[in-house]
Amino acid sequence: MCKRWKSIVVGKRNGSSARFRNGPDCLLPTPRTARTALEAKPIRRKPNPATRPDSSKRRTHDSVLKTYKWGEAPPSLFTRNQLREQGRRPKKDARPQNSVVWGRGRSERVAYLYALEETQPLRECTPAQRSALEKAFRARCTCPRCLTVFDEVVGGRGWRCSVCAERHFRRVQNEAVRDAVEMLSRDYVFVDFETASLYGEAVEFAAVLGTGDIICNTLVKPVGAIDTETTAIHGIAEADVASAPPFADVLRAIADMLQGRTLVAWNAEYDKDVMKGECERAGIELVVQWRCAMQLWGMYKQGRRQGFRERLDGGHRALSDCLTMFSIVRYVARQLQG
Repeated sequence: MCKRWKSIVVGKRNGSSARFRNGPDCLLPTPRTARTALEAKPIRRKPNPATRPDSSKRRTHDSVLKTYKWGEAPPSLFTRNQLREQGRRPKKDARPQNSVVWGRGRSERVAYLYALEETQPLRECTPAQRSALEKAFRARCTCPRCLTVFDEVVGGRGWRCSVCAERHFRRVQNEAVRDAVEMLSRDYVFVDFETASLYGEAVEFAAVLGTGDIICNTLVKPVGAIDTETTAIHGIAEADVASAPPFADVLRAIADMLQGRTLVAWNAEYDKDVMKGECERAGIELVVQWRCAMQLWGMYKQGRRQGFRERLDGGHRALSDCLTMFSIVRYVARQLQG
């Protein structure tokens, strides 16, 4: 017997492998992993008229079994799921009588059918197993924050009950409001870049103080070319920046105003990388802190500190984006009085 047939792993469950036994003439999976191997995993194969002369027969891995469409199988044959609903399972040495298929193409699924006389009742849970199941269910019905026990499984974001979820949302929202109030001071500067490419040089830069005063708004001439894709987004072409100063000159003029302050940007990681690249090209060391206005808006709007994404509707120009960002932060800050 070919050893290759004895070592084909068809699925895993609970850290164990299911292997075919008894060679290619009887490729039955072990009972522990039969459902994983045969029902949950799709069998993908290309049609071959030479090996499938009869459409009512389907050649599977173990033998040629008659295959029914879903709903057309005899009422005396059952899938493993149907047997489980009746409290039964196939015997250890049971062989499938036929198979049933549903779906088409890549979504095709095949399940084996068993006769009722080839099955046995499911094993009853031991007292220890039943106690463990009840304990696990009781734990899922208990809110881990306030330890309140409910009659159903606790759902919601972060596995909190509705009271704790609302309390958490208000706490994060109030934190965002306090941060927004702090940003509206002269220690914070709202900045925005428009770049020559997705991760390229700056072609426009704007900076607005936390008090609302505009301290910089200028086009910048990059060393490289401007991609046509980015020009379609922000509308800045190479002809527009032909007479613009390089960013090194702009940075030297405003470095003293930015030094030691906290810069606020929408998706700050992106603007931080652009600023870092421009400082390295200009040979200027800029010591600043960064805050993300998009994260603050997500904290206020959805109570989320991470994973929030929203496009800034500022017209894709540096100054308009800065002013839009400033307006959002000011709106959040005003909720403290409201």
